[in-house]
Amino acid sequence: ESGYGPSSRAGDNLLNDFVQESAGSYAAFGAARGDRVARVDGVVTLIDAGSPLPFINRAVVEQPIDDTRTLLDHVRPFYDTGPSTPFLVDSAWPTPDLGPIGFVAMGHPPLMLRPAGGTFPPAPDELRIVRVDDDRTAFDFEHALIYGYPAPQLQPMREVTIVTPAALDAAGWTHFV
Repeated sequence: ESGYGPSSRAGDNLLNDFVQESAGSYAAFGAARGDRVARVDGVVTLIDAGSPLPFINRAVVEQPIDDTRTLLDHVRPFYDTGPSTPFLVDSAWPTPDLGPIGFVAMGHPPLMLRPAGGTFPPAPDELRIVRVDDDRTAFDFEHALIYGYPAPQLQPMREVTIVTPAALDAAGWTHFV
């Protein structure tokens, strides 16, 4: 037992809790949307929305990579089933150099922790935060995402493609704009 992976007790390891929650929540979001979702126990959770935006096509590595070949034997066939879909391989741990086999380093998945306690500063009077729960707020959310980050592969934005009506009910997900 490495202390990582789905068999490790929740609450025992903050990084493992983050990774397992990420894998489960991306799978729930994808399943609610009707995306292709697969899981190889203790290795990787795979989500393919078929989107030109790689952030919703994810392979979430569930524990440190001991054998790159085992991981790639699952990842490559999952994403090589049709038109080329860009995807991310999320690993909270260092990976070997995957450049020679066609992968490009893009960054690291964020683990953000806010310790309990403290007080928030007062919100500006003009700030209004609303839950995404209908077509209008979903459009506003995606517009902010696509133009604010930006995501040029989804521009110009004409319709909601990520936070679809089915995604509004994804287990564990709440969006705000």
